Amino acid sequence: MHSPKIIIHPGISDKEKKSVDNRQKRILGMLQKLDIKTSKAPVVAVLGSGGGLRAAIACQGVLGELNHVGILDLTTYLAGVSGSTWCMSSLYVRKNWQDHLAEAEEELKVRLQEGSWNPGTALKGIQEAARRSENFSLTDIWQYTLVYYMTKELLGSSLSEVRTRSEEGEVPYPIFAAIDNSLLSEWNEKKSLGKRERFCLPQR
Repeated sequence: MHSPKIIIHPGISDKEKKSVDNRQKRILGMLQKLDIKTSKAPVVAVLGSGGGLRAAIACQGVLGELNHVGILDLTTYLAGVSGSTWCMSSLYVRKNWQDHLAEAEEELKVRLQEGSWNPGTALKGIQEAARRSENFSLTDIWQYTLVYYMTKELLGSSLSEVRTRSEEGEVPYPIFAAIDNSLLSEWNEKKSLGKRERFCLPQR
């Protein structure tokens, strides 16, 4: 059984450093193909905002345009919070998703137009989540009700499934951001003392 708890890790983990190094090597190769002579690739991060379905659609559109102009291939990090992570999680389960953004966009249009939210499916998902996990929480209810209602999509994958492609540098290193209000006071206290810490998802 894997712990669902957030790990408070000072600095950047060794695995993230390795993943980013691999991504930078790919980016450097792409820059050389564009006849841009440099010995070190820049670190470019694309940050998606929160905002529910509006943020998910905006994130999809921005990534599509960045891909169209060739910037997405030069991106090291892709980070999102709330609605943007809905888009990210839907994309990252696809192999070589950056090459199929147009297909993903069309699929999103169809899915949202059909209005295929099914209360029975949502209830079944909640019941299955409650049976299979001792860590069942409001997050599961949120996923199977509001998120499913808005996106008309149920994702059965986990973050660990996108790990290999991220570690090999095939895609931008993803950061799925969340805020734990219970840690806010502790964070503010450490920040006032000049200590900076990075919140990382647990490794599987």
